Amino acid sequence: MYGIAICDDNWRDCDRIEGLIRNVWDNSDELLFYTFSTGDELIKSIETNLPINLLVLDMQMPGFDGDATAARFRLKYPDAVLVFCSGVYLPTVKSFESNAYRFLLKEYSDERLHREMRVILQEMKRRSDVPTIAISFKGEFTTLRVDEILYVAGRKYGSSIYVIDRETKQSKEMISNSSAKELFHELSNYHFRYAHNSYFINLLYVVKIMNHEIELRDGTILTASRSKEKAFRAELASYLGNKY
Repeated sequence: MYGIAICDDNWRDCDRIEGLIRNVWDNSDELLFYTFSTGDELIKSIETNLPINLLVLDMQMPGFDGDATAARFRLKYPDAVLVFCSGVYLPTVKSFESNAYRFLLKEYSDERLHREMRVILQEMKRRSDVPTIAISFKGEFTTLRVDEILYVAGRKYGSSIYVIDRETKQSKEMISNSSAKELFHELSNYHFRYAHNSYFINLLYVVKIMNHEIELRDGTILTASRSKEKAFRAELASYLGNKY
C-alpha cells in the first residue's frame, strides 16, 4: 500500500491530480489518498504518523505556504517523494532546500501531466521498496529506514537505536519506547543478528571482527560475547557469501 497526500486549496485540482494518478497506476487499490486544503491541515495530520510515500503540494495557499509546509513535511518524511504543483507561483531557494523531486505547472496538459506522473510514481515505488520501521518516544513518531540502522541496544525502558547519518557518515542515537526484543522481531529478516545479549547489529555495517571486537563502518567498536560470537561469525560469513 502506498500513501499519497495531495495538498491544494482548490478541490478541483486535487481531484484532477488524484484522477491522473489512478489512471497511471496499474492497481489503484494499492493507493491510499489523503487530501488537504491547507498546509496547516497537512502539518497537523502528519503528527499522527500517516504513511505517506508521495506528497503533491500546491505552492500558494492560505496560512502555511508551499515552502513552509514542505520544510515541516521533510522533518517527518525525509525519504518521501515531494512534488510541487503550482499555477503561477515560481519555486524559491527554500523550495529547492526541501529536495523536491519535480516542479509541475497546473497549466500542463493532461497528456504532459500523465507523462510526468508516470515518472514520479516510478520514483515513489523505488524509494518505497526500502523497508522502514516506525518508532515512538514520548508521543513522537518517526519513520526510520532499515538500511540506516547500525545496531540496537536495550535500555532499562525501551531501547537505543543507532542510525548512520548519510552526510557525516557518523552515528547518532535515537530512543524508542519499544524493547530491543520487540524491535529484533521486526528487523531479524533484514540481516540483524545478536552479538551480545544487550544489542544486535546490522550485518551490512560490519567492517571486521577480531579478538571479540566488532568494528562498524562508522568506527564504532562493540564487544561480541563468548556465547554469541560463534553464531554471529557464522551469520556474518553467510551474509557476505550471499552478498558477493
